[in-house]
Amino acid sequence: MPGHGAEVKPEALVPLDATDRRFAGLLLFDGPINGDPTLLIVDFADPTKRGEGVSTVCEPEAARTSGASSG
Repeated sequence: MPGHGAEVKPEALVPLDATDRRFAGLLLFDGPINGDPTLLIVDFADPTKRGEGVSTVCEPEAARTSGASSG
């Protein structure tokens, strides 16, 4: 995954939510501090529509929380 280098590999995937069109899970790594939890969202194509594909969003926990608190 981008930002982790070739040596760091995912260690665990924790399912958070799943439907027939979307999967959301928390990807954890062995090595980075606190496992660097990364939200993984995969949207699946509608099998009844042509031209749709699979889209994926990966967002590290630090990116989601860096602007969350105000001082």
